[in-house]
Amino acid sequence: TLTGRIIPAKDGKDVKLNPGNNTHLSPDGNQIIADINGQVIFKNNKVQVEPVFEVTGDVDLNTGDINFPGNVIIHGSVNDTFKVYAGGNIEIRGNVGKAEVVAEGNIVVRQGIQGKDEGKIISAGDVYAKFIERCNVKAEGYIIVNDVILHSKVESKKKIICQGGKRSQIAGGSARALYEVNAKFLGAEAYTETIIEVGVDPEASDRLESLTKRKEEIQKEQPELIQQLSYLTELLSKGPLPPEKAEQYNFLTMKQTQFKQELAEIEEEITKIQAYLDSLGKDAKISASKTVYPGVKIKIKNDVLIIKSEYKYVTFFRKDGIISIAPYEKTKEMDEKIKEVSTIKRGRSKE
Repeated sequence: TLTGRIIPAKDGKDVKLNPGNNTHLSPDGNQIIADINGQVIFKNNKVQVEPVFEVTGDVDLNTGDINFPGNVIIHGSVNDTFKVYAGGNIEIRGNVGKAEVVAEGNIVVRQGIQGKDEGKIISAGDVYAKFIERCNVKAEGYIIVNDVILHSKVESKKKIICQGGKRSQIAGGSARALYEVNAKFLGAEAYTETIIEVGVDPEASDRLESLTKRKEEIQKEQPELIQQLSYLTELLSKGPLPPEKAEQYNFLTMKQTQFKQELAEIEEEITKIQAYLDSLGKDAKISASKTVYPGVKIKIKNDVLIIKSEYKYVTFFRKDGIISIAPYEKTKEMDEKIKEVSTIKRGRSKE
Protein backbone atom coordinates (compact mmCIF):
# COMPACT_ATOMS: atom_id res chain seq x y z
CA THR A 1 0.00 0.00 0.00
CA LEU A 2 1.03 3.71 0.05
CA THR A 3 2.08 3.26 3.68
CA GLY A 4 4.28 0.29 2.87
CA ARG A 5 2.01 -2.52 4.13
CA ILE A 6 2.37 -5.64 2.03
CA ILE A 7 -0.85 -6.98 0.51
CA PRO A 8 -0.59 -10.75 0.07
CA ALA A 9 -1.24 -11.84 -3.52
CA LYS A 10 -3.92 -14.38 -4.23
CA ASP A 11 -2.77 -17.56 -5.84
CA GLY A 12 -3.76 -17.83 -9.49
CA LYS A 13 -5.90 -20.66 -10.70
CA ASP A 14 -4.32 -23.30 -12.86
CA VAL A 15 -5.66 -23.17 -16.40
CA LYS A 16 -5.99 -26.31 -18.43
CA LEU A 17 -4.43 -25.92 -21.85
CA ASN A 18 -6.84 -27.07 -24.53
CA PRO A 19 -5.22 -27.80 -27.88
CA GLY A 20 -7.51 -27.38 -30.87
CA ASN A 21 -7.15 -28.09 -34.58
CA ASN A 22 -3.60 -28.60 -35.84
CA THR A 23 -2.03 -28.36 -32.36
CA HIS A 24 -0.95 -30.73 -29.61
CA LEU A 25 0.23 -30.59 -25.99
CA SER A 26 3.88 -30.92 -25.09
CA PRO A 27 4.83 -33.98 -22.97
CA ASP A 28 4.92 -31.90 -19.76
CA GLY A 29 1.51 -30.36 -20.56
CA ASN A 30 2.83 -26.80 -20.26
CA GLN A 31 2.91 -25.87 -23.93
CA ILE A 32 0.64 -25.99 -26.93
CA ILE A 33 2.67 -26.77 -30.04
CA ALA A 34 1.54 -26.06 -33.60
CA ASP A 35 1.48 -28.95 -36.07
CA ILE A 36 1.43 -26.67 -39.13
CA ASN A 37 2.34 -23.15 -40.18
CA GLY A 38 -0.69 -20.91 -39.94
CA GLN A 39 -2.75 -18.34 -38.09
CA VAL A 40 -3.14 -18.83 -34.32
CA ILE A 41 -6.76 -18.53 -33.19
CA PHE A 42 -8.39 -18.81 -29.74
CA LYS A 43 -11.84 -20.22 -30.35
CA ASN A 44 -14.28 -22.16 -28.14
CA ASN A 45 -11.73 -22.00 -25.32
CA LYS A 46 -9.18 -23.79 -27.49
CA VAL A 47 -5.99 -22.70 -29.18
CA GLN A 48 -5.91 -23.78 -32.79
CA VAL A 49 -3.93 -23.05 -35.92
CA GLU A 50 -5.65 -22.40 -39.22
CA PRO A 51 -3.73 -22.83 -42.49
CA VAL A 52 -5.51 -19.74 -43.86
CA PHE A 53 -4.87 -16.17 -42.72
CA GLU A 54 -8.01 -14.04 -43.03
CA VAL A 55 -8.21 -10.25 -43.09
CA THR A 56 -11.80 -9.22 -42.41
CA GLY A 57 -11.43 -5.78 -44.01
CA ASP A 58 -8.83 -3.93 -46.07
CA VAL A 59 -5.07 -4.24 -45.93
CA ASP A 60 -4.24 -0.79 -44.60
CA LEU A 61 -2.58 0.94 -41.64
CA ASN A 62 -4.61 -1.17 -39.23
CA THR A 63 -3.23 -4.45 -40.56
CA GLY A 64 0.12 -3.37 -41.95
CA ASP A 65 1.85 -5.55 -44.55
CA ILE A 66 0.89 -9.23 -44.62
CA ASN A 67 3.52 -11.99 -44.71
CA PHE A 68 2.11 -15.49 -44.20
CA PRO A 69 3.46 -18.96 -45.06
CA GLY A 70 0.06 -20.37 -46.06
CA ASN A 71 -3.05 -19.15 -47.90
CA VAL A 72 -4.35 -15.60 -47.41
CA ILE A 73 -7.94 -14.39 -47.82
CA ILE A 74 -8.59 -10.64 -47.80
CA HIS A 75 -12.26 -9.74 -47.56
CA GLY A 76 -11.60 -6.12 -48.52
CA SER A 77 -9.04 -4.40 -50.75
CA VAL A 78 -5.26 -3.99 -50.70
CA ASN A 79 -4.60 -0.26 -50.47
CA ASP A 80 -1.76 1.73 -52.03
CA THR A 81 1.82 1.10 -50.84
CA PHE A 82 1.02 -2.09 -48.89
CA LYS A 83 2.54 -5.53 -49.46
CA VAL A 84 0.99 -8.97 -49.25
CA TYR A 85 3.10 -12.12 -49.41
CA ALA A 86 1.79 -15.68 -49.15
CA GLY A 87 3.48 -19.06 -49.27
CA GLY A 88 0.22 -20.38 -50.75
CA ASN A 89 -2.69 -18.78 -52.60
CA ILE A 90 -4.00 -15.23 -52.19
CA GLU A 91 -7.67 -14.37 -52.63
CA ILE A 92 -8.64 -10.69 -52.58
CA ARG A 93 -12.36 -10.00 -52.58
CA GLY A 94 -12.00 -6.30 -53.28
CA ASN A 95 -9.53 -4.34 -55.39
CA VAL A 96 -5.75 -3.98 -55.50
CA GLY A 97 -4.20 -0.51 -55.72
CA LYS A 98 -0.59 0.59 -56.08
CA ALA A 99 0.49 -2.37 -53.99
CA GLU A 100 2.77 -5.39 -54.16
CA VAL A 101 1.11 -8.81 -54.05
CA VAL A 102 3.29 -11.93 -54.25
CA ALA A 103 2.17 -15.56 -53.94
CA GLU A 104 3.79 -18.97 -54.24
CA GLY A 105 0.39 -20.15 -55.48
CA ASN A 106 -2.49 -18.54 -57.37
CA ILE A 107 -3.65 -14.93 -57.00
CA VAL A 108 -7.38 -14.24 -57.34
CA VAL A 109 -8.62 -10.63 -57.39
CA ARG A 110 -12.40 -10.68 -57.49
CA GLN A 111 -12.61 -7.04 -58.50
CA GLY A 112 -9.83 -5.24 -60.34
CA ILE A 113 -6.22 -4.14 -60.20
CA GLN A 114 -5.38 -0.43 -60.50
CA GLY A 115 -1.61 -0.32 -60.18
CA LYS A 116 -1.07 3.37 -61.04
CA ASP A 117 2.06 2.32 -63.01
CA GLU A 118 3.81 1.08 -59.84
CA GLY A 119 1.74 -1.88 -58.67
CA LYS A 120 3.24 -5.39 -58.85
CA ILE A 121 1.48 -8.73 -58.96
CA ILE A 122 3.78 -11.79 -58.99
CA SER A 123 2.44 -15.33 -58.92
CA ALA A 124 4.08 -18.75 -59.09
CA GLY A 125 0.67 -20.01 -60.26
CA ASP A 126 -2.22 -18.40 -62.14
CA VAL A 127 -3.56 -14.84 -61.85
CA TYR A 128 -7.31 -14.15 -62.10
CA ALA A 129 -8.81 -10.63 -62.14
CA LYS A 130 -11.82 -8.76 -63.44
CA PHE A 131 -9.56 -6.11 -64.96
CA ILE A 132 -5.93 -4.95 -64.88
CA GLU A 133 -5.02 -1.31 -65.32
CA ARG A 134 -1.53 0.25 -65.27
CA CYS A 135 0.12 -2.61 -63.41
CA ASN A 136 3.06 -5.02 -63.77
CA VAL A 137 1.84 -8.60 -63.62
CA LYS A 138 3.97 -11.75 -63.83
CA ALA A 139 2.69 -15.31 -63.62
CA GLU A 140 4.33 -18.71 -63.96
CA GLY A 141 0.89 -19.97 -65.00
CA TYR A 142 -2.07 -18.41 -66.81
CA ILE A 143 -3.27 -14.81 -66.63
CA ILE A 144 -7.07 -14.80 -66.92
CA VAL A 145 -8.95 -11.49 -67.14
CA ASN A 146 -12.65 -10.89 -67.83
CA ASP A 147 -12.88 -7.28 -68.92
CA VAL A 148 -9.76 -5.33 -69.87
CA ILE A 149 -5.98 -5.16 -69.60
CA LEU A 150 -5.08 -1.50 -70.05
CA HIS A 151 -1.65 0.17 -70.26
CA SER A 152 -0.04 -2.64 -68.30
CA LYS A 153 2.91 -4.98 -68.59
CA VAL A 154 1.64 -8.54 -68.25
CA GLU A 155 3.81 -11.63 -68.64
CA SER A 156 2.84 -15.29 -68.52
CA LYS A 157 4.86 -18.49 -68.92
CA LYS A 158 1.68 -20.09 -70.28
CA LYS A 159 -1.21 -18.12 -71.78
CA ILE A 160 -2.91 -14.75 -71.39
CA ILE A 161 -6.68 -15.04 -71.88
CA CYS A 162 -8.87 -11.92 -71.86
CA GLN A 163 -12.35 -13.26 -72.58
CA GLY A 164 -15.71 -13.66 -70.88
CA GLY A 165 -16.56 -9.96 -70.45
CA LYS A 166 -18.37 -7.41 -72.60
CA ARG A 167 -15.15 -5.74 -73.77
CA SER A 168 -12.39 -8.27 -73.06
CA GLN A 169 -9.78 -5.95 -74.50
CA ILE A 170 -5.99 -5.65 -74.30
CA ALA A 171 -4.90 -2.09 -75.12
CA GLY A 172 -1.73 -0.14 -74.37
CA GLY A 173 1.41 -1.51 -72.79
CA SER A 174 2.53 -5.07 -73.54
CA ALA A 175 1.30 -8.63 -73.14
CA ARG A 176 3.89 -11.40 -73.40
CA ALA A 177 3.21 -15.12 -73.16
CA LEU A 178 5.01 -18.32 -73.98
CA TYR A 179 2.15 -20.04 -75.82
CA GLU A 180 -0.74 -17.72 -76.58
CA VAL A 181 -2.51 -14.40 -76.14
CA ASN A 182 -6.27 -14.55 -76.75
CA ALA A 183 -8.72 -11.65 -76.39
CA LYS A 184 -11.84 -10.20 -78.00
CA PHE A 185 -10.15 -6.92 -78.91
CA LEU A 186 -6.44 -6.18 -79.36
CA GLY A 187 -5.52 -2.49 -79.35
CA ALA A 188 -8.04 0.34 -79.47
CA GLU A 189 -9.94 2.49 -81.94
CA ALA A 190 -7.59 5.36 -81.05
CA TYR A 191 -4.68 3.31 -82.50
CA THR A 192 -3.11 2.95 -79.06
CA GLU A 193 0.36 1.39 -79.29
CA THR A 194 0.03 -2.16 -77.97
CA ILE A 195 2.68 -4.88 -78.07
CA ILE A 196 1.48 -8.49 -78.13
CA GLU A 197 4.27 -11.06 -78.02
CA VAL A 198 4.26 -14.87 -77.93
CA GLY A 199 6.78 -17.66 -78.39
CA VAL A 200 9.10 -16.29 -75.74
CA ASP A 201 9.81 -17.04 -72.12
CA PRO A 202 9.59 -13.51 -70.64
CA GLU A 203 12.10 -14.23 -67.87
CA ALA A 204 14.62 -15.84 -70.20
CA SER A 205 14.14 -13.08 -72.75
CA ASP A 206 14.74 -10.38 -70.13
CA ARG A 207 17.80 -12.24 -68.88
CA LEU A 208 19.17 -12.42 -72.43
CA GLU A 209 18.61 -8.69 -72.85
CA SER A 210 20.39 -7.99 -69.55
CA LEU A 211 23.37 -10.19 -70.50
CA THR A 212 23.64 -8.59 -73.94
CA LYS A 213 23.60 -5.13 -72.38
CA ARG A 214 26.34 -6.11 -69.91
CA LYS A 215 28.42 -7.61 -72.73
CA GLU A 216 28.18 -4.33 -74.66
CA GLU A 217 29.22 -2.35 -71.57
CA ILE A 218 32.35 -4.48 -71.13
CA GLN A 219 33.23 -4.29 -74.82
CA LYS A 220 32.82 -0.52 -74.72
CA GLU A 221 35.10 -0.18 -71.68
CA GLN A 222 37.78 -2.61 -72.88
CA PRO A 223 39.55 -0.45 -75.55
CA GLU A 224 40.43 2.30 -73.05
CA LEU A 225 41.54 -0.30 -70.49
CA ILE A 226 43.78 -2.03 -73.08
CA GLN A 227 45.24 1.31 -74.14
CA GLN A 228 46.13 2.20 -70.52
CA LEU A 229 47.63 -1.25 -69.94
CA SER A 230 49.71 -1.00 -73.13
CA TYR A 231 51.10 2.35 -72.00
CA LEU A 232 52.02 1.02 -68.54
CA THR A 233 53.48 -2.19 -70.02
CA GLU A 234 55.70 -0.08 -72.24
CA LEU A 235 56.87 1.92 -69.21
CA LEU A 236 57.50 -1.32 -67.32
CA SER A 237 59.73 -2.60 -70.10
CA LYS A 238 62.05 0.34 -69.46
CA GLY A 239 62.35 -0.28 -65.74
CA PRO A 240 60.44 -0.55 -62.45
CA LEU A 241 57.25 1.51 -62.24
CA PRO A 242 56.73 4.18 -59.57
CA PRO A 243 54.50 2.91 -56.71
CA GLU A 244 51.44 4.80 -57.98
CA LYS A 245 51.86 3.47 -61.55
CA ALA A 246 52.59 -0.04 -60.27
CA GLU A 247 49.34 0.00 -58.26
CA GLN A 248 47.43 1.20 -61.32
CA TYR A 249 49.05 -1.51 -63.47
CA ASN A 250 48.08 -4.25 -61.01
CA PHE A 251 44.50 -2.93 -60.77
CA LEU A 252 44.06 -2.75 -64.56
CA THR A 253 45.58 -6.22 -65.03
CA MET A 254 43.17 -7.67 -62.47
CA LYS A 255 40.25 -5.85 -64.09
CA GLN A 256 41.20 -7.16 -67.54
CA THR A 257 41.29 -10.72 -66.17
CA GLN A 258 37.88 -10.23 -64.56
CA PHE A 259 36.46 -8.86 -67.82
CA LYS A 260 37.74 -11.87 -69.77
CA GLN A 261 36.27 -14.29 -67.25
CA GLU A 262 32.94 -12.43 -67.12
CA LEU A 263 32.73 -12.25 -70.92
CA ALA A 264 33.34 -15.99 -71.19
CA GLU A 265 30.59 -16.70 -68.65
CA ILE A 266 28.20 -14.27 -70.39
CA GLU A 267 28.87 -15.85 -73.81
CA GLU A 268 28.21 -19.31 -72.40
CA GLU A 269 24.93 -18.25 -70.75
CA ILE A 270 23.80 -16.34 -73.85
CA THR A 271 24.38 -19.43 -75.98
CA LYS A 272 22.32 -21.60 -73.60
CA ILE A 273 19.44 -19.09 -73.34
CA GLN A 274 19.40 -18.54 -77.11
CA ALA A 275 19.21 -22.29 -77.73
CA TYR A 276 16.37 -22.55 -75.20
CA LEU A 277 14.46 -19.64 -76.76
CA ASP A 278 14.94 -21.06 -80.25
CA SER A 279 13.29 -24.29 -79.13
CA LEU A 280 10.14 -22.46 -77.98
CA GLY A 281 7.06 -21.15 -79.67
CA LYS A 282 6.51 -23.65 -82.48
CA ASP A 283 2.74 -23.50 -81.94
CA ALA A 284 2.58 -20.00 -80.44
CA LYS A 285 -0.29 -17.81 -81.61
CA ILE A 286 -2.14 -14.55 -81.04
CA SER A 287 -5.92 -14.46 -81.45
CA ALA A 288 -8.72 -11.89 -81.46
CA SER A 289 -12.32 -13.09 -81.54
CA LYS A 290 -13.54 -9.59 -82.51
CA THR A 291 -11.08 -6.94 -83.77
CA VAL A 292 -7.37 -6.15 -84.02
CA TYR A 293 -6.88 -2.38 -84.38
CA PRO A 294 -4.08 -0.47 -86.12
CA GLY A 295 -1.28 0.40 -83.73
CA VAL A 296 -0.87 -3.17 -82.50
CA LYS A 297 2.55 -4.75 -82.89
CA ILE A 298 2.36 -8.53 -83.28
CA LYS A 299 5.55 -10.38 -82.30
CA ILE A 300 5.98 -14.14 -82.65
CA LYS A 301 9.49 -15.14 -81.64
CA ASN A 302 11.75 -12.81 -83.67
CA ASP A 303 9.22 -11.93 -86.35
CA VAL A 304 7.19 -8.71 -86.19
CA LEU A 305 4.00 -7.59 -87.89
CA ILE A 306 2.78 -4.02 -87.39
CA ILE A 307 -0.99 -3.78 -87.85
CA LYS A 308 -1.93 -0.90 -90.19
CA SER A 309 -5.57 -1.78 -90.87
CA GLU A 310 -8.31 -3.56 -88.92
CA TYR A 311 -8.49 -7.35 -88.80
CA LYS A 312 -11.54 -9.23 -87.57
CA TYR A 313 -11.87 -12.77 -86.16
CA VAL A 314 -8.23 -13.69 -86.74
CA THR A 315 -5.40 -15.80 -85.39
CA PHE A 316 -1.77 -14.93 -86.10
CA PHE A 317 0.80 -17.72 -86.20
CA ARG A 318 4.35 -18.24 -87.45
CA LYS A 319 5.15 -20.41 -90.45
CA ASP A 320 8.48 -20.62 -92.28
CA GLY A 321 9.74 -17.49 -90.56
CA ILE A 322 6.71 -15.42 -91.61
CA ILE A 323 3.71 -14.30 -89.55
CA SER A 324 0.61 -15.71 -91.22
CA ILE A 325 -3.09 -15.05 -90.63
CA ALA A 326 -5.92 -17.56 -90.31
CA PRO A 327 -9.56 -17.51 -89.12
CA TYR A 328 -9.96 -17.13 -85.35
CA GLU A 329 -9.05 -20.19 -83.27
CA LYS A 330 -10.47 -20.60 -79.82
CA THR A 331 -7.88 -21.62 -77.23
CA LYS A 332 -8.41 -25.13 -75.84
CA GLU A 333 -8.46 -24.11 -72.19
CA MET A 334 -10.67 -21.04 -72.66
CA ASP A 335 -13.99 -22.49 -71.52
CA GLU A 336 -12.38 -24.24 -68.57
CA LYS A 337 -10.53 -21.14 -67.42
CA ILE A 338 -13.50 -18.80 -67.88
CA LYS A 339 -15.62 -21.30 -65.93
CA GLU A 340 -13.11 -21.11 -63.07
CA VAL A 341 -13.47 -17.31 -63.00
CA SER A 342 -17.29 -17.61 -63.14
CA THR A 343 -17.19 -20.03 -60.20
CA ILE A 344 -15.27 -17.44 -58.20
CA LYS A 345 -17.90 -14.79 -59.02
CA ARG A 346 -20.75 -17.09 -58.02
CA GLY A 347 -18.99 -17.79 -54.74
CA ARG A 348 -18.96 -14.06 -54.01
CA SER A 349 -22.66 -13.60 -54.81
CA LYS A 350 -23.63 -16.42 -52.46
CA GLU A 351 -21.85 -14.65 -49.64
